[in-house]
Amino acid sequence: MASSFESATPHFFKVILPQTLIQSKLAIPHKFVRKHGEALETEEVRLKVASGAEWKVGLTKNDEKIWFEKGWEEFVKFYSVEIGHFLTFRYEGNSCFHVVIFDKTASEIEYPLGCGGKVKKRERFSITEEATKFQSLTMNPSFMVTMGASYLHTGKSYLSIPLWFANAHMESPKEMNVEVSDGRVWKILCGERWPLGVKRVEMRGGWRDFARDNGLKKGDICVFELMETSELSFKATIFRSGCRG
Repeated sequence: MASSFESATPHFFKVILPQTLIQSKLAIPHKFVRKHGEALETEEVRLKVASGAEWKVGLTKNDEKIWFEKGWEEFVKFYSVEIGHFLTFRYEGNSCFHVVIFDKTASEIEYPLGCGGKVKKRERFSITEEATKFQSLTMNPSFMVTMGASYLHTGKSYLSIPLWFANAHMESPKEMNVEVSDGRVWKILCGERWPLGVKRVEMRGGWRDFARDNGLKKGDICVFELMETSELSFKATIFRSGCRG
C-alpha cells in the first residue's frame, strides 16, 4: 500500500448555497468531523480572516453532525457573504480556523475593517505569537494548547492531545512524565475515548494536579515538547496570559 501524508493543518471548503443563508448556520463536512472531531469538542471556535479580525462562533451538535451557528450570521453579514461564494477553512489548532472568502469571480474579497464581532486583543496575540515562535524553534516534536475552562475544572478535568500528534508519536499511550522549567516532574496517565465515534487522546489522572500546581489559568498557553519517546517524557513551557483574575 502506498504511503500517504496528512497535513498538520487540515482544511475543508464550503460553497454558499441558498439554504446556508436561510438556515443561518453552516454544516461542517462529515468527513472532517469524523477525522478531526477533537478540534470541535469545544462550545465555540474562532474564525480568523486575513485582516487579523477574529470572530467567536458557537458550535451546534446533533448526533455526529456539527454546525457553525451562534455568531455565524453576523460573520456572514459583516463580510457580505452571498450565494455562490466559496469559503476555505484551515484548522490552525487551539479552536481556531483561518477563513478565506472568495466571491463569484473566484477572487478573494477585500476584507472590511471595523469592530463587528471581532474579538482580537493585542495581549492574546502577543502570547500566542511568543508561544508559536518558541514552538517553531524547538528541535523536538511538540504541540501547543491554550487553556480553556474545560481543562481547568476543579472536579474531573482532562487535556486533549492533538490527534495528529498522538498518532505520530504516542503509540498506545498509558503514562507520561511532564517536566517544567524548574525541574519538577508530574506523572500523568493517558487514555483514549471515542465521543461521537471520534478517537480522542487525553491526559487524565495527574493532569488536574499539574494544572493546579503550576497555577494554570484560562488563556495560558502550554507548549509540550517530546523529549524521550520510549518513556514518553515531555517538557512543558508555560506562557502566561495577562488576565490572571
